[in-house]
Amino acid sequence: MRKIVRFKNELDRYNKLHPLGLIYPTYPKLYYIDSEERHECEVIGYIRHKTQLGCINDYYETLVVQAEDRTININPDYLKSMQRKDFKLWFQKGKHRHK
Repeated sequence: MRKIVRFKNELDRYNKLHPLGLIYPTYPKLYYIDSEERHECEVIGYIRHKTQLGCINDYYETLVVQAEDRTININPDYLKSMQRKDFKLWFQKGKHRHK
C-alpha cells in the first residue's frame, strides 16, 4: 500500500484542495456518494503515484477521504463532481457509472 501524505494543518489542507476546486464557500461540507446514500466526508490527505514514462506529468495524486468509518481513495475530479446537486450514481448489470 502506498503511503498517505497527511495534511500537517488547515493551511496545508487549503493549499492542496483550493486549486482543485474543493474548497469554496458553496461547498461548506464535502460529500462522498456511494450506491446507497451521501456521506459527509473529510479529505485527510493524498497519495502521490508515479506515472509511466512518456506521460504528460511525472506524478498524479489520489485524495484520501474519511467517510464515517471508511477510508476511501478517490480521484479529485470525481470527488468534485460528487459535490454537484445533480450528481447521480446508477448501476447497470454490476457496473456503476456517474452522470
